[in-house]
Amino acid sequence: MLRIAVALAIVMTPLAAQTPGERFRAATGAPGVGIALSVGAEVRIETAGLRSVAGEPVADQDAWHLGSLTKSMTALLIARAVEAEAVDWEDAVASDLSLEQLLTHTGGVPADLPLLHRLRHLAFPGTPRSDRARYADWVLAQSRPNKPGFAYSNAGYVLAAHHLESETGRAC
Repeated sequence: MLRIAVALAIVMTPLAAQTPGERFRAATGAPGVGIALSVGAEVRIETAGLRSVAGEPVADQDAWHLGSLTKSMTALLIARAVEAEAVDWEDAVASDLSLEQLLTHTGGVPADLPLLHRLRHLAFPGTPRSDRARYADWVLAQSRPNKPGFAYSNAGYVLAAHHLESETGRAC
């Protein structure tokens, strides 16, 4: 029995000494991970893994691309607005294009619009809310939605956020 306890202690000790980021990386095989833990006013950042295949380690002060995280936030805001009856899933954002279709990527809004990221600051230099309004008009003018079908679309979510702002009078 003592041997088993000693063996477990040997196996458990390295895991217990790992940071949350190192445990996540070990469990998932992620190449690099950063975790922010917030408790009250304290924010603790943990990182583990590699930034690149060259072997450079991830650091606490590294900038992280959040990717499509804003889609879940936008969808949550819209769901709460539907609960409050400020908007409806079937709202027509454009002809034959509902809010639900935008959020489920089934409205036929193109997946990618060429040169948008390079032109953004030149074409839309206003506030985030006014930029979304101009962008929504631009998207619909450039690319009337195709026949409905699945196409992962960042532009569709901007259209949905703009619709929410227009209907509620509040910025997203």
